[in-house]
Amino acid sequence: MSNNNRKCVAIIGAGVSGIVTAVNMFRVGIQPTVFEKASNIGGLWNVDIKPCWNSMRTNISKFSTTLSEFPWPKDTPLFPSQREVYQYLLNYADQSLPKEVFRFNTHVLNVTYGNDKSTVEYSTKLNKKSSYEQYDFVIVASGFFDCPYIPKEIENLSSFPGTLMHSSAYRSPEQVRNTENRGG
Repeated sequence: MSNNNRKCVAIIGAGVSGIVTAVNMFRVGIQPTVFEKASNIGGLWNVDIKPCWNSMRTNISKFSTTLSEFPWPKDTPLFPSQREVYQYLLNYADQSLPKEVFRFNTHVLNVTYGNDKSTVEYSTKLNKKSSYEQYDFVIVASGFFDCPYIPKEIENLSSFPGTLMHSSAYRSPEQVRNTENRGG
C-alpha cells in the first residue's frame, strides 16, 4: 500500500485479468498491489497452478488474445502454446509494472469495508501470521478454476469402472495414456 496521498488498489489474483487491471491502474496513477497465492504470475497459464498443463494451447488465435500496446512476437504460431502464453504474460508484466507491485505466495484471508477504505487481511507462506492493509479500492481477479466441481447428481456415477478425474487435475497426456476402456 502506498503511504502518500496517491489512491491505491488491492488486486487479488495475478492471472491475465489481474495483470491487465494492475497495468491500467498504474497507468492512470492508482498504485496497485497484486496479491497472488502462487509463486509467480500467469493464472491458468502458469504450470504450477492447476488446471494448466505443458502441452496446452490456446483455442483462440493470438490475434484475439493480444493485449493492447503489447503485440505478440512475430514468430508466435497462430495458436500459442502454454509456454508461449506464459512467457508473453511475464514479458508484459516486466515491461509494464514495477516488481514491487506483486506479493507472491500471499493468500488473502478476508476483505472488509469501512470508513471509505477497504481492509485486506492476508498471510504469506513465510509468515503465517495475518497482516492487514487498507486500500481505496479492491478488485477480485481470482479466476474461476480454483475449486473443482463434480456434480453428485450424475446417475450411476459411482458405478463407472474407469478413473474419474476433474479436468483441473489433468497435467499431461501420460496420466491417461494406455488406459484400458473398462466401460464396455
